[in-house]
Amino acid sequence: MHFMLGQNSEAGKLFEEARKIDREDRPRPPFLYSQSLFRYGYFLIETGHADQVLDEAERDQEWGTNGQDSSLLSRAIRLLVLGAARLSLMEREVRSTDFVHGTQEILDDAVAMFRTAGYADYSVRGLLERARFYRLRHQIEDDDYIRAQEDLDRASSEAERGQMDLLRADILLERAASYREFTRMMTDAEREALKGRLSGLLKEVGELVRTMQYARRDGWLKELVD
Repeated sequence: MHFMLGQNSEAGKLFEEARKIDREDRPRPPFLYSQSLFRYGYFLIETGHADQVLDEAERDQEWGTNGQDSSLLSRAIRLLVLGAARLSLMEREVRSTDFVHGTQEILDDAVAMFRTAGYADYSVRGLLERARFYRLRHQIEDDDYIRAQEDLDRASSEAERGQMDLLRADILLERAASYREFTRMMTDAEREALKGRLSGLLKEVGELVRTMQYARRDGWLKELVD
């Protein structure tokens, strides 16, 4: 809850306490598993510690799992967190061909596994991260703009159906970011056509973020508006 409200200091203390208990008591399943891994992993990524996520996963092959008892959903969550961490590095211009290709494979697998597991909210999250991947790669020859919009359309349909308001806000923000990124590669006419749509998106998501007190997204919203 603290994380969603943008209270990162309080969230960090609670996460550290949970990790301390995990190290001392070694519970099964561990703290770094399933939805706890999802929450803590994204906290690390969004507070500038994506490298820590990837380093821990590389050092320990059991990271993010419950050994042989790992569920399909939990294995997909592990891939989602790893994919999101790699996207954070792509934003910092880590763009080698192998790294980018590996990131796409991880996210494709996560999306497929969420679909098989049947969890609509996590399916939306997987589609969101893959749309973000296409935005960051932004290769015209691979139709990345079209692919990003298709994933966002699917995510939006699921979020609307399930009344997932926080995820609706994330989808609107990612779509606005996608428009901003890809307009650089469009004709003047295409750019002009998107201008009004982008303005409407930012107004809608701004109201959502304020109404839900979704302070976690304040910085991203401000960046897009500015």
